[in-house]
Amino acid sequence: MTRKETFLVYTFKQVILSVHKESCMPLRQVHCSVLLLSLLVAHVSAATDPITQDLLSTRYAVTVDGKPVTVYSYEDMDYITFPWQGKAKINVTRLDAKPITETRIRPVRLGITSQIKQANLSFEMDAPRHLVINIDLMRKLVIVPQLPDPDFPDLNNKSVINVKNIGADSTGKRDNTQLLQQAIDGLPTGGTLYFPAGHYRTGSLELKSDMTLYVDRHTLIKGSDNFKLHKFRGSYLYFIRAENQQNIRILGHGMIDANGGPIRRAWEVEKAKRKVAGRCFLTVNVKNLTIKNTTFRESYSWNMHFVATDNLHLDRIKVFSSMTNSNGDGLDIDGCHDVLVENCLIFAEDDAITPKGAWLKDQRRDARNFVIRDCVLWSQMATGIRLGAETHSAEFANMTFENIDFLRANTMIRIYNYDGADIHDIVFKNLWVEEYTLYVQDLGFDEIERVKKKRDQGQTYFFYVYYRKRTPESQVGLVRDVLIENIHADRVVKSKLFGMDRPDGQKSVSNITFKNYIVNGKCITDPKALKISSEGNAELATVICE
Repeated sequence: MTRKETFLVYTFKQVILSVHKESCMPLRQVHCSVLLLSLLVAHVSAATDPITQDLLSTRYAVTVDGKPVTVYSYEDMDYITFPWQGKAKINVTRLDAKPITETRIRPVRLGITSQIKQANLSFEMDAPRHLVINIDLMRKLVIVPQLPDPDFPDLNNKSVINVKNIGADSTGKRDNTQLLQQAIDGLPTGGTLYFPAGHYRTGSLELKSDMTLYVDRHTLIKGSDNFKLHKFRGSYLYFIRAENQQNIRILGHGMIDANGGPIRRAWEVEKAKRKVAGRCFLTVNVKNLTIKNTTFRESYSWNMHFVATDNLHLDRIKVFSSMTNSNGDGLDIDGCHDVLVENCLIFAEDDAITPKGAWLKDQRRDARNFVIRDCVLWSQMATGIRLGAETHSAEFANMTFENIDFLRANTMIRIYNYDGADIHDIVFKNLWVEEYTLYVQDLGFDEIERVKKKRDQGQTYFFYVYYRKRTPESQVGLVRDVLIENIHADRVVKSKLFGMDRPDGQKSVSNITFKNYIVNGKCITDPKALKISSEGNAELATVICE
């Protein structure tokens, strides 16, 4: 079923539920059916944004400081964006007019208080944080404030090319692939390709050195429906790619959508393959890449894959992974040096953030010097942060993950070492754990379910170190000098350290420290109470409170 078909089915269900039984009881069945159909048509006819053609919510109306804002709908979420101008008062109304009985404003640790009055929820924001609102068992509502952009281009500068001025179609009715690629190729050094508000359809695009792609507010760059306009690098599809380039920026509060689900399925039919994977955004051997504010959505599988991309800076980006396409990682950071990821909001079908060494098997390029901070993570089926399992690197070293809100994951942190890397000097600091998939999957949330297979206890961990030799020739590496500090949780979920034997007799897992593991306000030092275990060639973990 396509995303739009899913939406229409859901809309029809909502219409039926919103009609009181009394409305149909006095009518003959045929008349009741006509009433329901007319209501459905009324809902669907107003269900898309006039500029981007994005689906609109049938569940919520939202105002910010008393002014209505558009509420969009995408798969298992509704969301709003609005320009941040200081403190904001948010009011959310259930369109079915049913009284609100329960709500959570997340991250919960922020302590944002709310007022409920019948079908209305109101609260104030004093900082431009990404929020997720749960109301009863309805679909989650995501709040995305947009900061003023000091990098907005000077549209009078001759090096700034407005795509509408060169003939690009902004209605979503015509393909722009050739025109846009020619515009990129023709940009002067330091030039900017600017997309004003609109809906731009295109096939795969290649970026070049010393350029800026600026995607303005209320702008959607979306993959063409013609699957043959989506190109491959080897066996992987890509929507936007840069390879062997430098000094690239992607800026602006707009959205880049690969249209990945339909394209992937079309290529699977064309190639007669079970799975055709791809990337919404792919970089290989790139230096000095900055991406700020932009939203990336609907990849073929992995959403953003950075390979050998050094001096990488991601700030306030959003990733909305399809929950109906498999292998929907958020950020895959592969053999990169000097990485800063901050203030990001990641909704992933699979792992949310995953440093790895996957594509450069011959080089075994190190992954080192990462700072990932102040991020909100949601992994629907898998892990919040996973190092590996692809570890075709000599080292994973000097990585810090701090101020992380795990809104949902089945395991919060995994370190998988399959290819012999030395993984060391890794810090996870200031972690807030809210929800394990295992414990919420049967509560009836209005969320699209990709598979019927449920998560179980055997798949659920807070922290998990695991080894496997990818091939008989693979070496057994090391996982050492790892600090997990200032963990805040409302329940104890098991952690496990598993190691394999090494020819030199050294412990393959050593010096793992849990510091200030706080459960429901109490710091716990007993490994058994925290369900921390060690197996195989793994040293026991140290647990301390300070």
